[in-house]
Amino acid sequence: MGEYMVALAADSGRFALTGGGKQFKLPAIRRRTKGKSRIITVTFFSGGGTTWSLVVPTPKQGEWIAMLEATATKK
Repeated sequence: MGEYMVALAADSGRFALTGGGKQFKLPAIRRRTKGKSRIITVTFFSGGGTTWSLVVPTPKQGEWIAMLEATATKK
């Protein structure tokens, strides 16, 4: 929960999410090699149920995606 900065490490195929004093490294998959994007954008959206997608299209490194499974925890 909260806001995170997203960094792509294309050489290792990972996203690094940093925020709130925490850092998460997620495996990423290159979806398209030829990006039509002129700027880097980060999109985080629900795929339905508990599945979420993190999509980052870049002009030079193509489009990268990571799938996340959210679980509810009681505090």
